[in-house]
Amino acid sequence: LSMFFQFFSSWLLLFILLTSYSGFAMPRVARLGRKLQLDQDIKSSSIPNTDVKIFYYSQTLDHFNYQPESYTTFKQKYMIYSKHWGGAKNNSPIFVYLGDEQPMEDDEIDSLILPDYAAQLKALVVIIEVIRLVMVYFAVSR
Repeated sequence: LSMFFQFFSSWLLLFILLTSYSGFAMPRVARLGRKLQLDQDIKSSSIPNTDVKIFYYSQTLDHFNYQPESYTTFKQKYMIYSKHWGGAKNNSPIFVYLGDEQPMEDDEIDSLILPDYAAQLKALVVIIEVIRLVMVYFAVSR
């Protein structure tokens, strides 16, 4: 019995040391604080359709199957809002939004706050349509 307690206490001590050691702490994202607060004059407003560009990418239907039928593709829709982008050379951020699991509407960007942050931080906004592969499969197979 004392051997069991010695074995258990050794493992317990090792567990406590490993979990309490600060080197195992998860890194934290720096807080931007006031930098991300919107200016009073910037309001969340409707984006003119001319500022949003719509593109389609030929996406592979099945990335994990190497049979001939897996090379079927579908057109994945994405939108880019670049009106305020400062450019890559200025280290301007890129905001990526993965849409709901349903077809994306052309005015979906109007319901997001990302364009407001893009104006303040000179960011590029990319919105990617994420729809279920089952829906895509039936649409492509027709």
